[in-house]
Amino acid sequence: MSFSDVQAWMHAAIIAKEAPDNADRFIRSTSEVCAHRRLNVYRDMYRVRMSESLQMDYGLLYGVVGSEEFEKLAECYLEAYPSTSYTLNDLGRNFASFLAAQPGLPPYVPEIARFEYALVRSFDAFDPKPADWSELGTLSEDLLSERTLCPLPSFLGEEFSYQLGALYDAHLDGDLPPGALPEKGKETVLFFRVNFRVHHKVVDSLSWQLYRNLRKTICLGAALDPVLAAADTETAQATLLDSFQQWVTGSLLYVPESSKRCQAPFRLGS
Repeated sequence: MSFSDVQAWMHAAIIAKEAPDNADRFIRSTSEVCAHRRLNVYRDMYRVRMSESLQMDYGLLYGVVGSEEFEKLAECYLEAYPSTSYTLNDLGRNFASFLAAQPGLPPYVPEIARFEYALVRSFDAFDPKPADWSELGTLSEDLLSERTLCPLPSFLGEEFSYQLGALYDAHLDGDLPPGALPEKGKETVLFFRVNFRVHHKVVDSLSWQLYRNLRKTICLGAALDPVLAAADTETAQATLLDSFQQWVTGSLLYVPESSKRCQAPFRLGS
């Protein structure tokens, strides 16, 4: 039997619901500890470590549903989705969808999980070099409108059916009252990383539409113009442009290598 075969057996033995009865075939007993007990040390610590990792990533959910319920959900999830990655950062990848499929759970439970996993995704994302606005700012308005600016991979956006931003802030501040539940209501949230810390911001519908347009990898003009047209007041336009300026000055956008400049057929004949 090869070393990889032994590794595969060990992995299966650790994540299995019941311990295998042939541990002594692969693990040596000592004068003090038998092979089965030595294996169970790994099995027990694996479950503790996986559960602790989920608790760290889903602190708000843990606080809302309570420790006992969270442990039950984590145990069922880990049985359905055991870790298959070298990093614990991927452990919660399917947690929100798993919770959404569980009968009897309040609908805000998977929503909270999705919110908190967006924070994990933002923190772990690998970003290219942000756009250099000192360079782009020298372009004419027409040339700038033909450029493509995309949100960095760590600059994420999500829509929720519950108001989670303020609830998460209360959790971070240690002010989450016992029995606190999210209020029903649509909320759009942007997540972004600054100096290895992830922030979130609830945004208005126009800023959200601009973000979604930029995600489509289209020309800046094509992304910005229709949203500006939909902003029917000076205040709405100012708010929209302020959002865009914050994204630019915050180095949250980049120029895709494959599209330094958009193709704009209507300009080619001019």
